[in-house]
Amino acid sequence: MAIKVTVNLHSPIFQAGALTRKLTEVVDRTAKSVEGGVKLRIKQGAKTGRLYRRASIKKAVGAQRAAEFGRLGLRRSRIKPGAFVTGYEIHRASAPGESPADDTGFLANSIQATPAQVDETGVRAAVRVGAKYGRRLEKKLNRPYLRPVIEQARPQFIAEVKQAVKELT
Repeated sequence: MAIKVTVNLHSPIFQAGALTRKLTEVVDRTAKSVEGGVKLRIKQGAKTGRLYRRASIKKAVGAQRAAEFGRLGLRRSRIKPGAFVTGYEIHRASAPGESPADDTGFLANSIQATPAQVDETGVRAAVRVGAKYGRRLEKKLNRPYLRPVIEQARPQFIAEVKQAVKELT
């Protein structure tokens, strides 16, 4: 005599791909959130490092005003004939422990989140830093900008994964 047992799995978690789709959404949303947080940290974070001159501000003047500018002690521009240096662009760098100070915007603009993908190891997305000096800033120069944002996003990510699994069970 044979015993036959039939188990019906009606929970949505057992539907092909339902959990993977939900987790892909969560991973994708988290990666985009980290990208935005990192850019915001670089662009808006308060910096307390040293000040230094980036470039000179030049003003072209006619012959009559040139004598006036000379009497004020302003120096002539070596690059732009007929112009005087009237000031300087100033940049405040970041201090150790702070995220990098935004100067040209290259670092912040090089940060991009890749869309979430499913492979044999699971669901993954990446936040990539295109600037070659990005790794050096984070690791060697103690200008953390990526790790703090990831750590800040971790609790929300875990809560969203738990919620996704709960919805499907």
